[in-house]
Amino acid sequence: MSPDEDEYDLKDLLVGLGFTEDQIERTYNELNGFRTIPGTTIKKYLNRALSTVESDRRPEFLKGLIVGTAIREQFEATRIDDYISSEVARRLKDLIIESDKECS
Repeated sequence: MSPDEDEYDLKDLLVGLGFTEDQIERTYNELNGFRTIPGTTIKKYLNRALSTVESDRRPEFLKGLIVGTAIREQFEATRIDDYISSEVARRLKDLIIESDKECS
């Protein structure tokens, strides 16, 4: 399976959850700015994002991280299952072709 076949569209998911495209774009641009700073690690990236969250909104930020992680884990599990299924199908096809050659 190629990476483009089953493209995960986070934007559609977020719009479906009630966020506007403008909210998504502004947030994405702000967070992308943090990622482009040279020497950024995941810890630095999260700390920069967290520093922009008001202290009384930290629980919501934490919920977002946990939900984001759960979405990513589900996405990866689905991709792995799809990859395994396609790999098994490919190998079975190869075995059938080899078997046909031997019978000819």
